[in-house]
Parts: sequence; C-alpha cells; structure tokens
Amino acid sequence: MKRLWKRWREYCDQEMDPRPLALVRILVPLMVILDLLRLVQLGLVEVLFRPWEAGGLSTFSDPTAFVHTLSPEWGGIVAFVLTLVCMALVGLGRFMRPAIVIGCLAYAQLGH
Repeated sequence: MKRLWKRWREYCDQEMDPRPLALVRILVPLMVILDLLRLVQLGLVEVLFRPWEAGGLSTFSDPTAFVHTLSPEWGGIVAFVLTLVCMALVGLGRFMRPAIVIGCLAYAQLGH
C-alpha cells in the first residue's frame, strides 16, 4: 500500500504544462465572441434579446431576469455587449476574475 501511495504522490507532484490551460482560457472566450458576432452579422441581436413587448421574437419573458429590471427594451442588448467585452478581457488575460464572473452572469442572462 505504501508503494502505491508513493507512486500516486510522485505522479501528482509533477509539474503541469500551463499551455493547455492557457489555450482553453483563450479559445473558450473566443468561441463565445465568434458566436455572438455571428448574431450581429445576421442582424438578430435586437430580435433575439428583446421581449415581445419591445419588438423582440420571444413571447416568453422571465420577470426574474436581472436584465429586465434595467429596461425590458435595452436589458438584453446591454447584457450582450457586456458579455462581448468581458469575454474579450478574459481572452486577453486582463482583469480575469471580475471579467469571468461578470461575463458568465451576463451570458446566463442572455438565456433568459
């Protein structure tokens, strides 16, 4: 049992190559940015992220969504832009922790 434990500790104590994690940190936000920019290219941002009452496509509007407390008409657009900015900051490695938290919250609000 001691040999097994010693081998396990030696395996876990090895230095990890930081390149795969850096690649994930860069490519995941890049994919989110490209996905959102495709919506801009197709002209669907206003249609998808506004409620029905404000000229959007979705007839369901979640009243608990944070973006609708700001303004039902502009809340989705603000969350969209905030997501783009935060994902760009994460991809560039600037203000990482706040950008990840705010970007994830804004991206989740787009689903509402």
